[in-house]
Amino acid sequence: MPSEPEDESAPRLPSIVATLRSFARRAGARRVVLALDQGAALPTAVVDCPPDGPLEIAEGEEVRVIERPDALAGEPLGEPHVHALPPFEIDAETGELRGMIGGLDSYGRAVRELAMLFPGHSAVTVEWESTDPAAPLALAARGEEPMVLALGEAQFELPEGFPAPGGGGR
Repeated sequence: MPSEPEDESAPRLPSIVATLRSFARRAGARRVVLALDQGAALPTAVVDCPPDGPLEIAEGEEVRVIERPDALAGEPLGEPHVHALPPFEIDAETGELRGMIGGLDSYGRAVRELAMLFPGHSAVTVEWESTDPAAPLALAARGEEPMVLALGEAQFELPEGFPAPGGGGR
């Protein structure tokens, strides 16, 4: 579990888990990973949260597994608008990504909003299945910094301004 935060207004583990778990379930994600900035005096805590089952929390060299995270009974810090979309198609020959019009923007806005729920330099990565089992789709966000898209091991920094505000496609 993350260390006790320096600031009493900092999010507590039950709320963190409720937030990540709710997002993962509503988004149809394989997992949500939070790198939680706990301030200068504490190490970054990495919370690896699948939609169901145990989750892992790493702080420095210490890794803990919480077998029944739903038993923590926390309230989400917020619930960014997100819903599951059909898997994105990856063309192995061209490296092209195809999906629902506006789908990547929609996921991008939701991931950015999720990341903004956490303090300081916290970062969030959300991973979804694609049509290529070896190349899941992941989006990562930290504050207002440019987002990163990953397809399997390949990573791409997305252009500044992604995702587009509102509901349009990209």
